[in-house]
Amino acid sequence: MKKLDRESLLAALSDEGYPLMETERKTDPYRVLAGVISSDEPRIIEGFPILLANFFADEKKQFDLLKFAGKLNKRKKGLFEDLLVLSTALFYYYSYKHGMEKMKKFESVHREKVQDVKDKLTNNVNLKVGGRAISSERIKNTFMNYIVNKNLHSLSSFKERADLKDEFTIEFNLSKLFSPKQKELIMKKLTGQNLTKTENEYYSRVVKKKILAIANPEVHRIAQKLLQ
Repeated sequence: MKKLDRESLLAALSDEGYPLMETERKTDPYRVLAGVISSDEPRIIEGFPILLANFFADEKKQFDLLKFAGKLNKRKKGLFEDLLVLSTALFYYYSYKHGMEKMKKFESVHREKVQDVKDKLTNNVNLKVGGRAISSERIKNTFMNYIVNKNLHSLSSFKERADLKDEFTIEFNLSKLFSPKQKELIMKKLTGQNLTKTENEYYSRVVKKKILAIANPEVHRIAQKLLQ
């Protein structure tokens, strides 16, 4: 696969929501990602999760991960998998629903690797991607700035932006305390959906106890004191 020259790559990155400079040129997603994987510039490599999220969100782009992987040599396939693990971990870390849905199958196959990266993101431990060192803190900030802020700015009214920001904040904080299944039950309870008998039993036995502990005033006081 012929890779893009630097100018074309930067132009394509801008088209896909990760602008490093002003441009109006367009190209196809396979050539963009081929250019990213071949690049030696850390900032370009770190933009991979953003590009992937934007490819998935754009219904006009028929993007196939397996098709793309089939065009790569062995070394680049390894880097590509590392970047998919990183992207999936970011999607789950931030409860980015669209990305989580698209990468659900990949996450089930690579669960241990994804969890390891999530843990490193949580603890701000530097990552290794294709032999390159990447800052967990920087990759999180980059993703936040380009994905979350882009979604906020796309909304027309202040109320829509505030609602989305509140929803994202709730999703993010719940993800820090509860497993995906536990968070799903919480959201069902909040929205008045009926739980099955098994779900009700699990909610009462496990989830509710966690919520009671979080709501305890003494626990809240300790948390506030530790954050001072």
